Amino acid sequence: MEHAFEEFATRLAHMFNVGSARDRVVCRHVVEEGLKYVVPTSAPEQDKLSFLSLGLASFVPKLAALDAKNFLAPLQLVVDAVDTEDEQNAPLIDFAERIAGRAKGTHPVAPSGAKKQERGAPNPNPVEEEDPIEETQDDGDVPIKIGRR
Repeated sequence: MEHAFEEFATRLAHMFNVGSARDRVVCRHVVEEGLKYVVPTSAPEQDKLSFLSLGLASFVPKLAALDAKNFLAPLQLVVDAVDTEDEQNAPLIDFAERIAGRAKGTHPVAPSGAKKQERGAPNPNPVEEEDPIEETQDDGDVPIKIGRR
């Protein structure tokens, strides 16, 4: 079931184009609401942490670097408050690293190496490449309301 959800999230994320301002706004809201689901207060809910790696991780490469920077500080406060040595917190740590990488304007080429390793495939270190998208987002970006004609 987890694999099916991860595949669904990946396919859903691939529907969005990182070059589109509207799509970046949608992805920002998906990640924002997903983080609110997993971390409703200053402490994450342990039983929901897998949602970060299975669902939200696919949307990180679609975020604008500016949006990732905005998520970075609050996410780092949560990471600092948990035991980083505890294996249960691994999805949170991995997600925070992905957000940090995206905030620098890079993103992993492949999905999380940890997931590949769990499935028995070799674990090559994800190579990061520069994102060719020029960030042009400003504070005036708002979600697009779709109405019927």
